[in-house]
Amino acid sequence: MTRLLTTIALTALLLTACGGDDAADTTTEPTEPAAEAAAAVASEPEAMASSEPAAATEPAEAMTEEAPGDDPRAADADALAATFDGVAFPFDAQTEENAPLFTYLAATGEDPALVAGALRGMAATHRAVEVEGYVLVDDEYAEVVLTHLVPDADPAVLLAAIDAGATLFNLDAGPDARVRDAMIAAAEAVGDPALTTAVVDEIWQADWETDPAISAFMLDAVSSGDPVLTTSALFRVETANAFTLAERSAFVDAILPLVGAPDPVVHGSALQALGNLAREIAGDPRVDAIQSGAEAGLAHADVYVRGSAVTALEGIGRLSAVPLLIGVLGDVEEGALGSVSTTAYDGTQTSVGYDVSPWSTVTDAALVAISSLTSGTPYHFDYFGYDIDPSLPTPVDDQILAVAAEAEAWFAANAAAIEADAAAQA
Repeated sequence: MTRLLTTIALTALLLTACGGDDAADTTTEPTEPAAEAAAAVASEPEAMASSEPAAATEPAEAMTEEAPGDDPRAADADALAATFDGVAFPFDAQTEENAPLFTYLAATGEDPALVAGALRGMAATHRAVEVEGYVLVDDEYAEVVLTHLVPDADPAVLLAAIDAGATLFNLDAGPDARVRDAMIAAAEAVGDPALTTAVVDEIWQADWETDPAISAFMLDAVSSGDPVLTTSALFRVETANAFTLAERSAFVDAILPLVGAPDPVVHGSALQALGNLAREIAGDPRVDAIQSGAEAGLAHADVYVRGSAVTALEGIGRLSAVPLLIGVLGDVEEGALGSVSTTAYDGTQTSVGYDVSPWSTVTDAALVAISSLTSGTPYHFDYFGYDIDPSLPTPVDDQILAVAAEAEAWFAANAAAIEADAAAQA
């Protein structure tokens, strides 16, 4: 597969050099096998959405006599490469004009760091749909990405290829299934949780809720046992369209055992994910288990778990949670916005952030939940009608606590009505 993808990528580059719309004139003509390969690619109108790359004819012979250095982009690409600092290209070099040069460097470069930088340059300068200031992705872009989406690629190159490949999940014709399959295959072949996390963080863009292959991949990630990978997958479940998630019942079964996990980030993230799924399994006895786990989480020692428990209760949608939420008002402990350091697949240090609400405290999360749960009722408490303004002299936490005091007074005046409606919901 690697050899085939490399041949296709080089063929595309050489064809561009020998008479493409944007190429300089040249007297060298492509050899007959190269022309046949081009015809094979051109005859595949849905290549971008196919699960298999277009086949090349006799790949071992599908080369022109023209060397890659004769590509009309070569000189400008060399000049662009000279601006590379060993880690990244300058921000001001990531322009529409340089987009084809990044593609050329990613296809022909020998230094892994330069190739990785060029792939990220491709991602920064291309889009899947027409956008002013960017270049539209094409077959060459896809083939260069696929060439590097292989298990034995340099780790930095493979991570950059995953980043560049994500652009191909947003095509008007639908996600490029070849890229999806290559990402999953690379992650499964390598078996490194850090690499799988990188794929999880990009592949969700491919309408994953209705894609059986990606759903199965995400389900495995949730159950991986690796805290960072599990949490990354849980975040995708938390933000998924639960209504269209075909395997949501399987996800509920996989996530419920994570409630109470010793790692507070996994514990809290599991609660948030279950809160997103709960309304779509209304009437299922597992909702009661989610409710119990969320109620217990309100008293957890870790603030992220407490905030996540609030979010889960909001997702479940039961008015019976309102008195419990009133009970946690005043909790403004710092730390609801958390960041966990981790090591990426290429060995570099990175971090993952976790949050529970817009203003990152349990009290803020509880006010958001109360506002949501009472929406549409005669006694709606409209938290978003209050303007929390960080530019004011009064600290944000104090502004939120002032709203919390009003919420407590509101509850005292409406407790009977809320209790009656909660009983009717049960």
